[in-house]
Amino acid sequence: MSKKAYKRNQNRLYREIKRRIIAEQAARMPVPVIEIHRDIETLAIKNIVHNRLLNEIEFVKAEMANKLSRKLVAEGFVEFFSRENKYEPITDVTEIEARICVVKPMNVERSVMENDFRTY
Repeated sequence: MSKKAYKRNQNRLYREIKRRIIAEQAARMPVPVIEIHRDIETLAIKNIVHNRLLNEIEFVKAEMANKLSRKLVAEGFVEFFSRENKYEPITDVTEIEARICVVKPMNVERSVMENDFRTY
């Protein structure tokens, strides 16, 4: 083996040893955990449905969803944005975007929800 090849292999070995030492040190140190605490508010809409409307349950569901959306807008949970560019030609339309940040509910057994009206 030539002196040049020997030196090259020695440098490779030192670099590999250094990488392993750094990796072992990083594995020993605990990874910092970032915790984000957000207060989750639950909005609920109750509706008393007459028995004659049970055949039109989809209409009742849509009406309750509309009430819930009005409540979300009224309490400021929905943000509205519009995008207008002064360099675009004047048109009759404006793009409006609505955003809402939500957390999907957990799967709770149906019998628990029927017995207790509180939202988990």
